[in-house]
Amino acid sequence: MDIKTDVLSKFIAAAIWADGDYSEVEKDFLKEIATDLKLEDLEEKTSTEIEKIESINEEELASYIETAAKEVKEDQRELILYICLQFLCIDDVLSADEIFNYYEFAELLNINEEKANDILDEFVEENEELVIEED
Repeated sequence: MDIKTDVLSKFIAAAIWADGDYSEVEKDFLKEIATDLKLEDLEEKTSTEIEKIESINEEELASYIETAAKEVKEDQRELILYICLQFLCIDDVLSADEIFNYYEFAELLNINEEKANDILDEFVEENEELVIEED
């Protein structure tokens, strides 16, 4: 799969930074993703993107992700959404804010709500330890 590191790193950075913390667990998982997708510079580019988004407001972040989404190939949208979901749930908790962010990512990636629901439902079924928090 020929996925653009520049684009994927922006989505991963936004998903990681959603809770304001770049944990060791996230760093280890990012290393796994980079290895699996054979993207040698993914870790470095993601760290750079996290530094960029640390200092921008929510409007700027939305624009930043929207711009990145325009570069995503159609056959890679669901994979990127799934990777974002994995990072949002890295702590085995899916909060209301993270669910909101997930659907925002889906919308920006032009994935309809029904398909986004299917991806989320399958993820929840596969991850029995996942705790879903409601407001």
